[in-house]
Amino acid sequence: MGFVEPTTVGGICAMIFGILLVVGGFHVRRRRRLHTRQGAEVLAGLAIVIGLGTIAAGALFLVGV
Repeated sequence: MGFVEPTTVGGICAMIFGILLVVGGFHVRRRRRLHTRQGAEVLAGLAIVIGLGTIAAGALFLVGV
């Protein structure tokens, strides 16, 4: 059993969390129940953007830059 680096675990967790944010944001926006609530739709879009940034940060952790 080898040693696992904390940055690798953090990168994988960040990517999983980012994927959950992106999928959740797209799911909420796709349902179109928020067309009368513009603030909630903006927050769903923000969740997508934050999720994409988290995925990118997780990928950078895995690459080791």
